[in-house]
Amino acid sequence: MIVDARDGMMERLLADAGIAAGMRVLDLGCGHGNVAQMIARRVGDGGRVVGVDRDPRALATAREAAAARGFGNVTFVEADLHLLGALPEA
Repeated sequence: MIVDARDGMMERLLADAGIAAGMRVLDLGCGHGNVAQMIARRVGDGGRVVGVDRDPRALATAREAAAARGFGNVTFVEADLHLLGALPEA
């Protein structure tokens, strides 16, 4: 995970959003998974994070970083969110 000045802002945003232990969170457009890992830390072992992105290289980086940091509560899925607009209405 890359650490920079934006990390503090993101941590405050997650706190303000009420992200807390035990929650299940969906991170759309997760990229390299930096925010997903921050969320995984916040939700803890009782929570779950699913990161979705269409770039398989970014997801490979995200998976490697999460595994190296021991995050067993985060999963990364490859999907193109633009396809959601093509779904028929229920």
